[in-house]
Amino acid sequence: MKPMDSKPLKEAARSDEDVLRLARERGVTAASAWNDNFKAAEDDVDFVEGKNQWPEAVRQYRENAGQTCLTLNNVPTFIERVTGEQRQNQPGIHVHAADDFGANYDFIDGKGKRKVRGANVLEGIVRAIQFNSNAEDHYDRAHQHAVESGLGWLRVFTRYANAKDFDQELVIASVKNRWSVLMDPDAEQPDMSDAKYGFVGTSILRSEFDARYPTARVGGIDGLPEDQRNFW
Repeated sequence: MKPMDSKPLKEAARSDEDVLRLARERGVTAASAWNDNFKAAEDDVDFVEGKNQWPEAVRQYRENAGQTCLTLNNVPTFIERVTGEQRQNQPGIHVHAADDFGANYDFIDGKGKRKVRGANVLEGIVRAIQFNSNAEDHYDRAHQHAVESGLGWLRVFTRYANAKDFDQELVIASVKNRWSVLMDPDAEQPDMSDAKYGFVGTSILRSEFDARYPTARVGGIDGLPEDQRNFW
């Protein structure tokens, strides 16, 4: 039994075919593991929209008897109370110094040279990342999804700052389609920080695909096992 904080094992180098095969296998495994959660979450979203608030057996009985099934959907009102509270008290990222290493920086401005706490410098950088990412909107979307269905996702990734050089910047983003995320089902941490892999799927037009990846070779799925063909 290894300790939880042990270093992850370094994976051996893989060929492109091995990487694709591993991705297909992991995709099927994650989709199967998340299937029940996704079904329950979809039922929750339907309930929020007033689609399945009558039990199916009762609805069928009333329809057969010529009776109406009137739905007075009060759920959005209660959801708005929760999400409204979150919008008024936006979450934020705060940096706290854990030790004295790099605790102070020399900062020079119009007033001369002065010491600035490292935690304050880093927090300023984080605030800039949140501002440039419109992070509040993404926090709102992820929280709305979580309240409605129990599934809300936030991502942190890098993008090129401009088209002139190779400088990259951090970006905070949510996921528009909450059902498109497949995380490692063996992850144990609530924030999925110990996940070994994750998928965020999207569908695009063939013309858009060709424009983005003009040299890519489009592969077939006929030779894949049946479960992988169904998944992709």
